[in-house]
Amino acid sequence: MLRSTILGTFLTAVVFTAIAGGDRYDQPVNGDHAFTFGEKLKYRVHYGWINAGETTFEIDQQRSKVNGSECYHVVGKGYSTGAFDWFFKVRDTYESYIDENDLLSRKFLRDVNEGGFTFNNRVTFDRENHTSTTLKGSYDIPVGIHDVLSAVYYFRSFDFNQLSVNDTLPVEIFLDDQVYKIMIKYLGKETITTQLGKFKTFKVRPMLISGNVFDEDAVMHIWVSDDANKIPIRIESEILVGSIKADLKAYSGLKHQFSSRIK
Repeated sequence: MLRSTILGTFLTAVVFTAIAGGDRYDQPVNGDHAFTFGEKLKYRVHYGWINAGETTFEIDQQRSKVNGSECYHVVGKGYSTGAFDWFFKVRDTYESYIDENDLLSRKFLRDVNEGGFTFNNRVTFDRENHTSTTLKGSYDIPVGIHDVLSAVYYFRSFDFNQLSVNDTLPVEIFLDDQVYKIMIKYLGKETITTQLGKFKTFKVRPMLISGNVFDEDAVMHIWVSDDANKIPIRIESEILVGSIKADLKAYSGLKHQFSSRIK
């Protein structure tokens, strides 16, 4: 089960949007992806009114190769800051090697260090035989399943304009040696204001997993930029104790014009 406060919670939230249409395996991935090598996104994470930490997502400048597949190497890092860091230090790193053709993960690495709790995992995906191998063993997996990072980047290939309000769609992810099936509801378009400015966005609501992080009755919303980049702009969610919000703080290396940002 996912145990995390900053990066893990953020990724769980984003991947649960992963994203309206993410399980349509007959949907071809557009080769003109919404992102490119060298892209970097940075988020400020608030726990209630406390500035709890930051999260970054960065694609290496150069492509990587995994078992013959040419891949994007994506690194996500989450860390606590300020007063929050004094009593609950977080240093998390997630890495995914995402095939450039189908945007499915070929390898996933997870290193968690949170308040004295540590966890490490290594996952390799055998797409031909529909299995994944981790530090604990080998598991059968469905066709088209994602890790939490590959799902975030896969959803950015999807055209949200194909959806109607209240469409509900599935996605599957492999996390902590388990397959999770999640349903996503598309809520339409909305303009929001952040410290970076005003943005035109698509809004979705995931049907959450109950357990360590999220209560089964908790409400989460995610706002994704209404442009060719399809970047998560804001995430808000209730968790077991309090609420968490993550806002885009900085960005660089975008492939497309950030046209959802209203001057």
